[in-house]
Amino acid sequence: MPDRTAQRIEFGRVGRCIVEANFDGGDLRIAANQLRILLASQHPLRAVFLLAARTLTPRTSPSALPGTSTNNGGGRPGPMLRGLFAVLVAVPAVALALTRLFDLPWFVEVGIVLMSIPPAAPVALRRSLGAGGHPAFAPSLQISVVVLAVVSMPLSIAALNHLYGGHASISPQAVAGQVFVAQLMPLGLGMTLRQFRPATADAIDPKLRRIASALLLATVALLLVNLWVPTVGAGGRVLAAIALTTVAALAVGLLLGGPEPAMRTAVAISSAARNPGLALLVATQNHAPPAVVATVLAYLMVSVFTIGPYVAWRRRIAPQTRPT
Repeated sequence: MPDRTAQRIEFGRVGRCIVEANFDGGDLRIAANQLRILLASQHPLRAVFLLAARTLTPRTSPSALPGTSTNNGGGRPGPMLRGLFAVLVAVPAVALALTRLFDLPWFVEVGIVLMSIPPAAPVALRRSLGAGGHPAFAPSLQISVVVLAVVSMPLSIAALNHLYGGHASISPQAVAGQVFVAQLMPLGLGMTLRQFRPATADAIDPKLRRIASALLLATVALLLVNLWVPTVGAGGRVLAAIALTTVAALAVGLLLGGPEPAMRTAVAISSAARNPGLALLVATQNHAPPAVVATVLAYLMVSVFTIGPYVAWRRRIAPQTRPT
């Protein structure tokens, strides 16, 4: 049984990081208070925050997965910490800077920045592994950013309120519910089956891969049909800003992903593939203008095709760089 005192200490570390953030806006204090109440309760979501705290706590263990250490020694951040920084901090900052550079309309800027905040698109892990991402590091990074989204999303929205003078909000519970159903539950079921029924997992794996590929193609087709009009209607300057933001996100991931190509690929794809479900959740819960929603949808469409060439290129050369 895990030590209760150690759990409370780790929960407190997360809470202090939230409470001590130096923002003037009251929205951040409200978000912090919600998180503190949740951490002090017996709510099932406490496990999510415990995992988040442990993800950010440097540990040295012989059984640690390759690349998941948060520290390389000598005070230098390890691959996991660099990956988390790229996905959760650097990409939103770059997106904000680029939207200001393009001098876009307010609703377009908000839509692009909103789409840059939610990490861990559900298809990111599949695309990363298919492109030669590290088979141990890529899943670890995906799960880490999914879990940390429960904390990062409310804080990022509060920071945007401070920046734009808005009043939007998203609760940790809403984020946790979305990522649990969309990602953590399927990943957990797959890992459980692989652990306790490896023969069954091996037998159904090829079939599930074929089904997943068919569903992915069907999803892309639906995107083309349903999002073509809002994407084209966004205008050339908006589409160029979205494409440049996606390319910049890839570049951030490549820059911070480290020297090993497989890990660099995992960080790059995780940085560029944002989560439209969480962005639309924020937009719908806060009754965002239709133009903001249209920008989010246009971002989804453009980013899929912007990332595609990099994934295809990495897939061709992955056998040369995949870890042995």
